[in-house]
Amino acid sequence: MPEPILTLKRPGFPKESIRSDGRETLIEYIGEEADLRTAGVVTGQTWGDYSGRVEDADLDPIDGTTKAILTVRLLYKWGSAEYGETIGEEQQTIHEIEWVDVQRPLQEHPVFSSNGAFSLTDTDLIKIRRWQDMTDATLKAQWKFYTDDDNSATEELSDNAQVFAKGILKGIEYYVDKAPLLRKSTFYKNGPPPQDGGGTVESPGSFPGVSGLSGYEWIRSADRSGQTGTEKDWRRDQEWLGARKVWIDKDNIYWT
Repeated sequence: MPEPILTLKRPGFPKESIRSDGRETLIEYIGEEADLRTAGVVTGQTWGDYSGRVEDADLDPIDGTTKAILTVRLLYKWGSAEYGETIGEEQQTIHEIEWVDVQRPLQEHPVFSSNGAFSLTDTDLIKIRRWQDMTDATLKAQWKFYTDDDNSATEELSDNAQVFAKGILKGIEYYVDKAPLLRKSTFYKNGPPPQDGGGTVESPGSFPGVSGLSGYEWIRSADRSGQTGTEKDWRRDQEWLGARKVWIDKDNIYWT
């Protein structure tokens, strides 16, 4: 309900300002000091029809008169359930597809996959590690590695493993891949969006254009939300990053 001293409010008030923690409302009243003292302003409580709660109230008597000025400052804290904030109502949704750079280990390059021109087996990868640990430069240059602990026997990398090893010698351990990034922006009114984090393997659901991106697994890589002008209008941005194979997320591993 309106404040009980509405008729005493000074012209030009209320005044609003935005703080990092919320929206501040400043109101001044001028009238008989006795009336202002009994107005019922209590810090921590609501005041009239204004959003937020009273942070402080100052009563300044006007010298030589029976009148005073009452200053009331209220604060509506962003995202505070204290003020009865509920999940907002979903409005417009915008979909985007972007191709982004992703750094991947060299062994994941398509040419080294099971169907690639220089396909590597798990055994090849183990032998490459042993070759990388070689301290004998002459043997290492011949793509050889020791097969026993006393360094009495050697073995040579396979032809495909040698191609991989040449890349290692050139300092190439990673390559830049292009991956699809799906972004969904959803706008809400009358409250913030729901929150459930990210970092897990999941389908992006109904997403225009995603049907043409076959062969990808998806991990939700981002989930952000923020206000878009007022405390009741929000925007939520969710992103899903595609990969030919997701090996790990925040909850599980996928190589067993």
